[in-house]
Amino acid sequence: MSATLIYGERDAILIDAPHLEEQSRQVAEWVLASGKNLVAMYATHGHGDHWFGFSEVAKHFPDARMIATEGTVALAEFTAGQRMAFWNSQFPGQIVKDIVLPEVIDDYTFLLEGEEVRFVEAGDSDGPDTTFVHVPSIGLVVAGDIVYNGVHPYLAGGERARPLPERRADWIAAIDKIAAVHPRAASPAWRRALRHHPWRRVLVLAEFQRVALAGQPWWLSPPLKRYGARSHQSRSARATYRPNVR
Repeated sequence: MSATLIYGERDAILIDAPHLEEQSRQVAEWVLASGKNLVAMYATHGHGDHWFGFSEVAKHFPDARMIATEGTVALAEFTAGQRMAFWNSQFPGQIVKDIVLPEVIDDYTFLLEGEEVRFVEAGDSDGPDTTFVHVPSIGLVVAGDIVYNGVHPYLAGGERARPLPERRADWIAAIDKIAAVHPRAASPAWRRALRHHPWRRVLVLAEFQRVALAGQPWWLSPPLKRYGARSHQSRSARATYRPNVR
């Protein structure tokens, strides 16, 4: 799972943080090493592997707000309650202790040193009420679990009992919402661990995933080509991200 740090000259906002204590400590150290003042942490959705780690990071940045959409907070409450036994059973003794629920956002636009960081509702994808983050000034999308890169998507999605074809259709619609903002680059939450920053064009990822979710054989899809891309910057806003932490 990847965490993304969006920052300006002084301040920064962290998008997502892992669920394991050691990984979260590494993310906290990475943010500290950036030299930026962390003002907020935003969870793209309510699965614990995207926000449990906020409380660990907050040990170093106690003034940073933990925020999320209403739907994300609702799922986070469910995760921290009825689903906590599941998480502990899967990762015994490794889950972050004393987790803190995020607060519901005041606005879907967060200003970071005057630059807009937009929180966009995308509906259901690998879980309910997922969102992505759009930074127009640098053409960046932090896709959360809507877009995967080189790993199999999580299709269980057991929080809402609906037929798989319906859930796949919702996921495709979420991908279309990302495509509609015409990003130049995307940071998926789940990707293969690569030595170099694995930026890829979001439309290439989305088209490949759309084909997979629709059940269409890949050889019948339009030709796909991967494009390398670096992080973009405009004025004071820049973005970096942490590859899979081990």
